[in-house]
Amino acid sequence: MAHCYLAGLGFTKDPTDASWAQTPFDPNEDTTYVPTPMPTTVDMPNVDVQIWELLQRLETKLDNVTEQVALLRTEIGEVDTHAGRLEGQIQNLRQNTHTSFQNLANTINPLATMVTSIQNSLQGGVRVGPVQAPPQVPAAQPGLAVAAPVPMALAGSMKLAKPEKFDGSKKEKAIDFKLACSTYINVNYAHHPDTNKIVFIMSYLEGAAHNWLRPFLEEQLSGITPLAL
Repeated sequence: MAHCYLAGLGFTKDPTDASWAQTPFDPNEDTTYVPTPMPTTVDMPNVDVQIWELLQRLETKLDNVTEQVALLRTEIGEVDTHAGRLEGQIQNLRQNTHTSFQNLANTINPLATMVTSIQNSLQGGVRVGPVQAPPQVPAAQPGLAVAAPVPMALAGSMKLAKPEKFDGSKKEKAIDFKLACSTYINVNYAHHPDTNKIVFIMSYLEGAAHNWLRPFLEEQLSGITPLAL
């Protein structure tokens, strides 16, 4: 065991070797102890480098995921904005539709009243007098009062403007149209048959007003040949 210990201290000769033991002692021999140098590198895996590379890859993947999340948030924001615009358009469409139906109802109501009046005149062959004016004329339009029938001698000398055509687009024009037709008929066609008067009024209807009244008149006048005015 001693020789192993000496070898570990740097002695290269085995003290048990007989030749070494019989060698005479030389006082000039250099017996300085020279330790064996330790290795400068250790042959083992570089763990730190592998961990660093792994962290770099994880960081890259995390950056990619972050970019994808940002893109998704942007797309979601655009979808929300588009949905908000669509909702606003739907609300406007609903409001416009409601307003259009209300205007249509306001236009149809006067026409329905006119149809009812004509229907009552034609049912059972009952003949009625001239078209009646409303019970009261608005104060702002005193000149539109219905004139009473005039003698035939005076009818030819009076020249009234013909009524403007009525398309049913404005409710307030329905009363004006009715007054104008009544005045014109009383002055120019007071003694004509009621059928002629109805055909005259119909000739001044157009658009929605004419389309609304036409099916009723076709049914009521299917067996009657209108007379020329």
